[in-house]
Amino acid sequence: MTINDATSSRLIFEDLEININELFFEVSDGLKLKVFHLHKINCQNTKKIIFLPGYISTIYSWRHFLPILTNIGDIYYIESREKSSSINNSQNYKINFFVDDISHTINKLNLKEGDYYLIGSSLGATTILEGLSKGIFCPVNAVLILPNARFKIPKFINVLRPFPRTIKIYITHILIFFALKLKTNKSDIGQKERFLLATKNADFDKLIYSAFELSKYKLYFKDLDRIKTKVLIINASEDHLHNVSDIYKIYRSIKNCQYFDVKSHTNSRNSVAGEVVYDFIQLEHA
Repeated sequence: MTINDATSSRLIFEDLEININELFFEVSDGLKLKVFHLHKINCQNTKKIIFLPGYISTIYSWRHFLPILTNIGDIYYIESREKSSSINNSQNYKINFFVDDISHTINKLNLKEGDYYLIGSSLGATTILEGLSKGIFCPVNAVLILPNARFKIPKFINVLRPFPRTIKIYITHILIFFALKLKTNKSDIGQKERFLLATKNADFDKLIYSAFELSKYKLYFKDLDRIKTKVLIINASEDHLHNVSDIYKIYRSIKNCQYFDVKSHTNSRNSVAGEVVYDFIQLEHA
């Protein structure tokens, strides 16, 4: 499959005996989120996994990771509100809205405390951290892949909001170019591909509004002491896009927490991380 036809979710998994359905759930402020439901044909496992991808990330980026977890049970892959797939023009992008979205979706899926597993990457992982520390989420356990204590987004992006769409797109493309040069690991070719695909499929108005709000976010490490859920942190020490030391500090701040370094950003999204997560969940019930 080429990067150009990656937007078709069914094409991504068509040879893997995985059924995928697209659902939409309305959340608190009237916005509707797209949710992909992945189910492996003939799989008898009944576990439920809620998966939260990173900022403007696409499901294509997880094509080598998700199939491994379908051997555990059903996956509900939630596209967060800054994604182009969300319906409505909400401008609410503070982290509490992301947390509330997941809480609403869990309720609409009729999942109760201890009925599900939470897995998130980057923004998705930070959303889970916030929900766990406030006692909003009650999963069996949680996996956090490259969680953020803060987001490396320049606050001046807010000045783009009044400009015409064409100018916003032009300037945003310039920022993307420099981000590719400065924030991605040149030796990790897959990271560049995923970054380009994510920005290609982004809604630039949502991107600018959400980027500004998230640029103001700061994780309070002292709150992580409240987390009672067993957690696995996955870091990538060679990744330039996320703050490796912050991620390690998050690990040290959670009482019941395991830590695994997969080295590269690409490994955090492929079968390397997939096998680590699979073992973490399965060993819980061995």
